[in-house]
Amino acid sequence: MTSPFNAAFEPTESELAAHELARFYHDTAEAFDRTVCTGPIVDGSVRPATPLEAAIIGAHAARLRRQVFEEARARGVDAADLKRAIVRLA
Repeated sequence: MTSPFNAAFEPTESELAAHELARFYHDTAEAFDRTVCTGPIVDGSVRPATPLEAAIIGAHAARLRRQVFEEARARGVDAADLKRAIVRLA
């Protein structure tokens, strides 16, 4: 007898692309943040030390997020799948 919990899970192409784009978003944002921020590193991520640093990295993250969502749309990736992937990697 086979249990339903033994089923193999194979991610779809869209899910794989969403994960790839989410990884790109996080890696790119963190790399930029490390060039701007002078605050401490907490849980592996650098933190802004001033409101100006926070504003600069926030603006960059917003631009990057728009670019990643545009790429997702071009690749046929559902926006909700990409949002979930980004949150999972945070």
